[in-house]
Amino acid sequence: MKRICAIALLISILLALAGCASNKTSNSVTFYYPRSPKDSARSFSETFYATEKRNCNNAQDLQHLLTTYLQGPLGDDLISPFPEDTLLTDLEILETQITVCLTGEFSRLSGINLTTACACLSLTVFSLTDAETVRIISPAIDKMPAVEMTMSRTNLILTDTVTGSPGTGNRKDPV
Repeated sequence: MKRICAIALLISILLALAGCASNKTSNSVTFYYPRSPKDSARSFSETFYATEKRNCNNAQDLQHLLTTYLQGPLGDDLISPFPEDTLLTDLEILETQITVCLTGEFSRLSGINLTTACACLSLTVFSLTDAETVRIISPAIDKMPAVEMTMSRTNLILTDTVTGSPGTGNRKDPV
């Protein structure tokens, strides 16, 4: 009788541990957003972006996750890099490339704001998938040109290229 109780207890413990292990990772996702400029405690050694962990019931549905991501961060220490009303219009997954189609509002971005938004979106897609490249497209709107940018997992380097180190803030420009 003791042997049967011990075996039953061992089986129930193993089943409980297996259930816990699968629940911890299945619903947790990572979103990337720029840090808020109001974050004055940020040092120069920190990157311009930070992660936000979320639990999502549909962690396997990339379209749902990106729609949620475009709604912006939950915390006050991060900001959305996307113009208001930017929406996901289409998502195409081809082997190692994911094409993210956004509404024309995204085309209002330019310069560093466009680069930041594309980098954060690409980092988020890379964290959610095994894709090697992310292609982001948005149609022209209000005299702003259409956006088409492709970012590669291997070439997306968020480093201060002047000093060669991540965000040190030490510039070595020749005078």
